[in-house]
Amino acid sequence: MALRRRLAAAVVVLLVLGLGVWVVAPNLTPERGHMRSGYENYDGIWGNEYYEEDFAEIADRVFTQRTLVSGDALVSKSPLSPEELPEDSPARVHEDGTVLIPYVGQPFDSSEFALVKGEWDHEHCGVCRYSIGDGETFWVNASGDILCDACHDHYLPAD
Repeated sequence: MALRRRLAAAVVVLLVLGLGVWVVAPNLTPERGHMRSGYENYDGIWGNEYYEEDFAEIADRVFTQRTLVSGDALVSKSPLSPEELPEDSPARVHEDGTVLIPYVGQPFDSSEFALVKGEWDHEHCGVCRYSIGDGETFWVNASGDILCDACHDHYLPAD
């Protein structure tokens, strides 16, 4: 239970700092080596009720483009079950049960977590689940919802 409280505190720190679940650099242009995110082929995704519902649940439609930059993460030293994580946690649970939390300077118990440089290395589009990697651009709103470039362009085309 104490670990759950510490994870919840880490989530609050992340949200209070306004950093969400990712580390970003100011958006840089593709000419400077940054790549668009998204699948090359969206057959079976766009128009599919499952994905349409995911997009419909996003209330805040004001997005800002960013470029993902890998960041550090806290990695649990022992397995945890997803039920032990606070609701809406930005944490990821690996197959072996270890938990990763983005590290943004928050205090942590070194007996329970290790700080691993560069471990927070991707995010996922909230609609198509594309894995957005280091150097790829993506879109985020104030609520922390993330869209890959392709889904943003499809669902929120420029006027």
